[in-house]
Amino acid sequence: MQVSGQHFHQLFSDESGEAIEPAVRIGVGGQDVGPVKGRWLPGHRFMVYSHSGGDLLGNVCIVDVSEARNHFSSSP
Repeated sequence: MQVSGQHFHQLFSDESGEAIEPAVRIGVGGQDVGPVKGRWLPGHRFMVYSHSGGDLLGNVCIVDVSEARNHFSSSP
């Protein structure tokens, strides 16, 4: 399945399902580029989103989630 339009990143709590941070627009994906893949980097401080484009590298977007994760971890 391919989807056109904007793609967003957002973290949610496993416990409550509530958003931990606001949605952030990511610069990958869109019509005719294939599916967007997301994965955690080791340490879970960054999320990497990518899609393979016409060139060998495609596009990559790295989202720093360390501040949101630290804030959530320190909440009661």
